[in-house]
Amino acid sequence: MSTRALILLLFLFQDVSLFAQTAATDSLENVIYKLPDDDEKVNRLNELAGKTQFVNPNKAVNILKSAIRIAEKIKYPLGISTAYGMQANLLFYEMKLDSAGQLIDKAYGLVKDGKDKKYRNQVALLTNMYGSVLQQKQQYD
Repeated sequence: MSTRALILLLFLFQDVSLFAQTAATDSLENVIYKLPDDDEKVNRLNELAGKTQFVNPNKAVNILKSAIRIAEKIKYPLGISTAYGMQANLLFYEMKLDSAGQLIDKAYGLVKDGKDKKYRNQVALLTNMYGSVLQQKQQYD
């Protein structure tokens, strides 16, 4: 009897935490969209997409499209690359490996010559992602 009660409580707390996470994400989204179109807004949109990508992938894609649009407008290659990388990650989990690889290539091209630490970190992340794509495709050469 106590095992069933424990399992029921776990399910109830899981639903409550999911609702709280969604509400917090929605309020964060409202605050972000009120920010001016600058690199900070792009970074926050990318961060928000990262928090929603596994809970609501379609919403994450829409957020990433907004981030890309703004980053292109303000000429912020790191923001574009980050958004492309996250889109590639979503495609990877859908096993759309060719599309993921193409986005990784685009993202890499934007940051490969950057000397800043953030650019180098993005290059490393994209290189790792590309290795994962090749591993899934069983291309080891």
